[in-house]
Amino acid sequence: MEIEFVCLAYSRLQDGRSVAGLRTDGGGWVRTVGPNGPLAKKHYTMESGRETEILDVVKAETLGSRPVNHQPENYVALGPRGGFLGPNLDSIFGFPRWKPAGHVEPANAPGILDPLIRKGSDLFGTQRDREEMSALDGRPAMTSLTMIEPDSPTWEITSAFRGQRAERQVRARFTLDGAEYSLPVSDPRWEERCSPLDYGNYDNEHILVGEEDRLLLTVSLDEPFYGNNPSGECYKSIVGVIHLRGAKASK
Repeated sequence: MEIEFVCLAYSRLQDGRSVAGLRTDGGGWVRTVGPNGPLAKKHYTMESGRETEILDVVKAETLGSRPVNHQPENYVALGPRGGFLGPNLDSIFGFPRWKPAGHVEPANAPGILDPLIRKGSDLFGTQRDREEMSALDGRPAMTSLTMIEPDSPTWEITSAFRGQRAERQVRARFTLDGAEYSLPVSDPRWEERCSPLDYGNYDNEHILVGEEDRLLLTVSLDEPFYGNNPSGECYKSIVGVIHLRGAKASK
């Protein structure tokens, strides 16, 4: 089953990547996953050899829908064969690669993205930075992907996350209708953009985001983490940062 979507989330996971976006057929959000979880590099590398990027329009072959309680939008992407013989079979027969189907220019992005922007103070039904798996087992998530546009977010460069030792981390701090959030950023392009910054807190000016620019953030409900709670917790994180230069003037 081929799915075409606009990439709005490209995030770093411990063992690969997660790529998600908006289907062009009106089907809403979609998250592509590998057979065993994260996508391998060969999954999200397109026919041209270039990795998928935010605002790319992509055609991906999938095995179909595989919803789970915390992520109902999941589809399993076809890609490299697994097992001992997988690489040899791939070299002989090949495997379906993602195909580029265009790119949304930043000037045209608001017309596509503005209807997705969530209003209100909640993210996935609460104002917490995580959801317990026990609650999701009883009442599965309606959605695990959304887009927000907070006013004047700030960026914290810190270390450690969920017990990971000495790992540099970027966090977005922002307010939605009075509710305060501090969520980790796993978009590798934005992490790279913040890489010159030392540990501390910074406003948009320090990362060359102008007053007339817009920042749209794609938020995800992540895979369960069991380090602090044996029942598992799904943290919320920023999986895509979309920088639209000068877009406030035409808003």
